[in-house]
Amino acid sequence: MTVMRWMPRTVFLVAALGAATLKAQRASPPRVTVGAENPLALVRRDETVSVPWPELRRRLAGVSASTVRVLDSEQREISSQVVDDDGDGSLDALIFQGDFAPKETRHFTIEAARPTRVYEPKVAVRHDDPRDDMAWESVRAAFRIYGEGLKKTPQAMSSSGIDVWNKKTRALIVEKWYTKKESYHIDTGEGADYYDVGETLGNGGRAKIVRTLATGRHFGIGGMRERALLAGGDISVESAPGEGCVLSVWVPTEVVPRAASVPDEPLPAPAPDAAPDEHVPARSVPGFTWQ
Repeated sequence: MTVMRWMPRTVFLVAALGAATLKAQRASPPRVTVGAENPLALVRRDETVSVPWPELRRRLAGVSASTVRVLDSEQREISSQVVDDDGDGSLDALIFQGDFAPKETRHFTIEAARPTRVYEPKVAVRHDDPRDDMAWESVRAAFRIYGEGLKKTPQAMSSSGIDVWNKKTRALIVEKWYTKKESYHIDTGEGADYYDVGETLGNGGRAKIVRTLATGRHFGIGGMRERALLAGGDISVESAPGEGCVLSVWVPTEVVPRAASVPDEPLPAPAPDAAPDEHVPARSVPGFTWQ
């Protein structure tokens, strides 16, 4: 994040200003401007800008969690939210989003005033009582944690797996997909869950029980062994009461040549202005400066 610099937007009024201008100036709420910079040579959409809340309160008189709004450079109001990042009961940051061209710096105005627009939600969460599932989504993707209620279904399935529902739309779909006639593993235009998790861990589930490696009726370990076997390896589990557990995974280190019919694809050339071996985080937050 860049070094913060700022200057107050309040200016001294001079006698040359007309009465109408004076009235409009008095009616304007207190405000400050921040500049957000995209230092990468990449287009970045829906990037989150985070403004430290304690510093904003110091610089902007009258601002509060309910009396704050953000305007873009064309004075259009955009959605924003004050958040408590660490859950300690104290507000930490004002966040909002914007699209950035490569190397672009954008300016946003923050006012001590109530928002004038009601925004459509961009996230949703659902608890499904029969399955005891928990599902949540953003405008980009949706996720589902399997619940204990699945044991009571005709399949009597036990799993702590996590589904990833890949979306082709920015509309919220969790409620719809829970009630759709077709299986959500079938793409009907909005995306789908393309992987049938079953009793595996899915995308980050937690292993609960280790049975025998031979039966395949275990949780988590089965998915790990399946992947090891596909790579030509295997796994083993050694444990003893009070002495912990050792899970070993071994796979062959020999490089398997690619088929001759599949040519190697060259790596993309680095950006002309990128420093050698520069580490570029995938979702770094744009730096900002006080104006």
